[in-house]
Amino acid sequence: AVTGQAYFCLIVIAVLTNLVVFYRLIYVYRYLGQKGD
Repeated sequence: AVTGQAYFCLIVIAVLTNLVVFYRLIYVYRYLGQKGD
């Protein structure tokens, strides 16, 4: 049970990290796009 909970926590952390990285990539891409014009 403990291993399952730890595995679930790792998945949640990984998903949140990926969302943050993805959000930053979109933000930088939009910023560079507006700055380019």
